[in-house]
Amino acid sequence: MWKILLSVWGSTAAAIGIALYYTHDMRCLWFLLIPALMSFESKD
Repeated sequence: MWKILLSVWGSTAAAIGIALYYTHDMRCLWFLLIPALMSFESKD
């Protein structure tokens, strides 16, 4: 379960970091809401 969360949050953070570097616009941080609103279930 933690691997899924790490991959989702990690890829989102990387994309936001790249967007912040190129645009210098803090509105990119709103995209952190995307993984926060997603739900994940593990069937172990």
